[in-house]
Amino acid sequence: MDENSTMIGAGLTSQTDSKSEGAPRVMARRVQPAPTITPEKIGCVMADVQAQIDGLQLYLIELSLAKTRVTLLGERGWGHGDRDLS
Repeated sequence: MDENSTMIGAGLTSQTDSKSEGAPRVMARRVQPAPTITPEKIGCVMADVQAQIDGLQLYLIELSLAKTRVTLLGERGWGHGDRDLS
């Protein structure tokens, strides 16, 4: 190896100094990969999340209406089989 050598491999750049005593000094810089998430992908995910939120809000409204109906029917006596069939 020469006096100041540079090794490049698998996205890692290392530089060693053979003049220093003891363990060689290693300076490393990793190559950053390009992002794989695009604004279009984020937009699609956000649209899907919003659709799920809308569906859950509609479901909660329907549950609330069902609870109100059951409460009203119970107040009228229909909840316990006291329904007047005549």
